Amino acid sequence: MEMRVLLALALSFALGGLVQAAPLPENIDFKVYRDGDEIGHHRVTFSRDGEAIIADVDIELAVTFAGIRVFHYHHASRETWSDGKLLAIDSSTNNDGDPMRLSLRRVGDELQIDGTKFKGEAAGTLVPTSYWFKETVNQSQIIDTQNGRIFPCTISRIGRERIEAGGRTVEATRYTLSEQLTMNLWYDDQGNWVKTSFESDGSLIDYVLEPRQQRAAAD
Repeated sequence: MEMRVLLALALSFALGGLVQAAPLPENIDFKVYRDGDEIGHHRVTFSRDGEAIIADVDIELAVTFAGIRVFHYHHASRETWSDGKLLAIDSSTNNDGDPMRLSLRRVGDELQIDGTKFKGEAAGTLVPTSYWFKETVNQSQIIDTQNGRIFPCTISRIGRERIEAGGRTVEATRYTLSEQLTMNLWYDDQGNWVKTSFESDGSLIDYVLEPRQQRAAAD
């Protein structure tokens, strides 16, 4: 009897661990276009560290004119999440020669931020500007992953649309995020980030999601 009870308890703990483990999001690979010309990529690659989810973000953009590079941007960051809560961020950014960085850690219910534009404490409910986490659309303040700046924003639900994403037509909900610029964000019915567009310096920037097999090849 005692052995059966111990086995049952061990099985319940094992199954409980499986139930509690959050599913790993699907990797994201956008090609980025400026006025129709490809200028780079924005990728998010997910892995697991114990029960935590790791999101590695890589953004590389370059604009050329007459064969000469006139603009370059690179951003690399690693985010750590658990149970839908942000635990840590480490990032470095080169915005056309302007370096920025961010180191963020969760301490209790607060976030300790050490960034180029902000150093101090912030509410533990804040999320960063990585956009893959759909709860972004429910925020009124967001942390800039480049430099730690906390900025207020207005996010509006525009409605349902049929769009091309990942090499197919999908149903998605469009939101607009307004601060210094207005960004359009689309999420499918599973909460996956599938498209982005915005205007910058008079140019239209489009994020086009790669098909699943090409995303796997890029990992």
